Amino acid sequence: LPPYGPDIHDFSKPEICRRLLETSWLRVKAATGIDMEKLEFLDQPPLREVKNGRRRCMALGCIDREHRVTHRGLEASSLPMSVQLACAVLEAMKLGVGALAIAAAAVVEAGGIVDRGNPKWRETFCPKEQDSDILAQLAVYLGACKILEEAASLEDQEKAVVALVEYGIDPKALKRARLIHDKSRQRLKVRDSELTLREARESLLQAFRIGLAGH
Repeated sequence: LPPYGPDIHDFSKPEICRRLLETSWLRVKAATGIDMEKLEFLDQPPLREVKNGRRRCMALGCIDREHRVTHRGLEASSLPMSVQLACAVLEAMKLGVGALAIAAAAVVEAGGIVDRGNPKWRETFCPKEQDSDILAQLAVYLGACKILEEAASLEDQEKAVVALVEYGIDPKALKRARLIHDKSRQRLKVRDSELTLREARESLLQAFRIGLAGH
């Protein structure tokens, strides 16, 4: 058997053939000015999926009917996250909750930061948030970042990481989310939010409904 187990093929399907292609389509178009379906790839994705990616970019307002990248599309393509999440962030900025939306989008782009089998993260950071997983994980992320920021010494930082694991937080996923968060915040030049999560809740939900509509 191969070293990675019996359920994995020797040659797994290339990522470009497995994922929704709107993000790839937009980045290719923004960088080259060429429609992705006109290019050839080593691992060629299905043409139908490429065209669907283009349609989703148009639905999100990232390209116009002539396939030209809009200002919104240029901004979305520059962020280290999917085009849907980037559009949610851009909507949130219009509503005055951009800083919190960037953090939430970073968590989603990182694949989540919690261990679903460990209920302590919910009990500790977001016991009352039952309606939105995005906002629940945002609350966890903000709480985890605060714990790490308050750890002054190296010893304190090591203890903080142990505590996060006990709370059901994945340190590696948290690190990925923080990196995406920092890069996005620098790109958009957004300051930390002065609003609480409770104050920003409805605006955040509205922004993510718009952005994730492309799924």
